[in-house]
Amino acid sequence: MHSQSVEKKLNSIASAIVSTMRVLGQALNLGIITLVFTIILGSVEISMNIKQGLIESFFLIAIISLILCILAILLQFMVIKIKRINMLE
Repeated sequence: MHSQSVEKKLNSIASAIVSTMRVLGQALNLGIITLVFTIILGSVEISMNIKQGLIESFFLIAIISLILCILAILLQFMVIKIKRINMLE
């Protein structure tokens, strides 16, 4: 027997929340990419002449994504720890 994070009757709501969060994450990521490209490249046409700017943009996007992933992992660990403390009380 395995435990579930939500009660069986709330599975549809939990699934909807997960789907919504996934779409919001994708939209946020696209916004970050657009912002970085706009800041670094400006309004130039994409061509081989701006490859250094593209490389810098991709590097900055990777760093921002890494930081956000680490923050999400740390927050998840904090939630797990809080749940365990509450279960012991």
